[in-house]
Amino acid sequence: MDVDRYIAAHRATWNRLDELVGMARVTPGRLSLTETEELLRLYQLTSAHLSHVRTHHRDRALIGGLSSRVAAARQVIYGRRGRAQRVVVSFFTVGFPLAVTRAWRAIAFSALLFFGSALATGLWFNNSPQALDVTVSPEQQELIAGHEFEDYYSSQGAGVFAAQVQTNNIQVSLLALAGGATAGVLTAAVLVINGFSIGVVGALMHQNGAAGTFWGLILPHGLLEISAIVVAGAVGLKLGWAVIAPGEDRSRGDAVVEEARHGVTIVVGLALWFVVAGFIEALVTPSGLPTAIRIGIGALALAAAIAHVLAFGPAALAASRAGAGTDPWEVEKADLARAGSPPVRHPQPAAGP
Repeated sequence: MDVDRYIAAHRATWNRLDELVGMARVTPGRLSLTETEELLRLYQLTSAHLSHVRTHHRDRALIGGLSSRVAAARQVIYGRRGRAQRVVVSFFTVGFPLAVTRAWRAIAFSALLFFGSALATGLWFNNSPQALDVTVSPEQQELIAGHEFEDYYSSQGAGVFAAQVQTNNIQVSLLALAGGATAGVLTAAVLVINGFSIGVVGALMHQNGAAGTFWGLILPHGLLEISAIVVAGAVGLKLGWAVIAPGEDRSRGDAVVEEARHGVTIVVGLALWFVVAGFIEALVTPSGLPTAIRIGIGALALAAAIAHVLAFGPAALAASRAGAGTDPWEVEKADLARAGSPPVRHPQPAAGP
């Protein structure tokens, strides 16, 4: 087959590819799912044509034209993937740390509710064994301190246990967020009740001579896990405060929507904290490693989470204030919305005809 016949046979394919690339360039993100799939198919087909021409015809003009078409289509396809990747990076370097930094006052209050409840409960029951006996029977205390508390962490396979812990913790964070709709009352209750539970168990273990077991098992995963719960609680408290006192410059509805948006950003980021804490709880907490090493792993995980927020949060907050209130994370998401289209995979050129 000579070059002219080859061109005539495939001209319609190349012209359609040019048309789709032009549409994508003029109105990014406006291609339908069907058109996007067609763009990918024609890109693969034209790549195969280019490979065939280079091997069998070696016509410089045709090779140059097909190379330009393939390059233009690749720029459109890979450019979209690049925008999506930038938004993911922006979430972890701007969106999440910025939202957490903005919520520092609420985080401090959330920590006060949780740790204040845990400390007060622990001190009360530790200094009043009679009250502890009323809450948890002496027989049950012996079982918990003797083996049940420790057995809990190795009662199931690591994978199943990690999944259950992660799911439960994420549900707690979502409950804390939803609790904001009750003016923060439910969120505060979740924090106080969880703190109370920690305090009771801590006092129980101390009273029964198992303090080392308690701290050796609770700290490796608890450092990050409890911190995540506290931050999640702050989300609900901020949302609740928006319901109570939206401010003079915004309506109650606008305040709730804004805080809910920031809250969702935080909860999505906290999911990673909960996943890491879940794996530590399943793999490190019940392991045979020395207690100091297990606690050290938990401390490193918490330090990494804090360092991540401190490394990006204050700078993002300063940039937001310098931009007269413009949120760089919201700008990034808006850019994606304008440029977005259904995500596409990296295509591989098909084999030659």
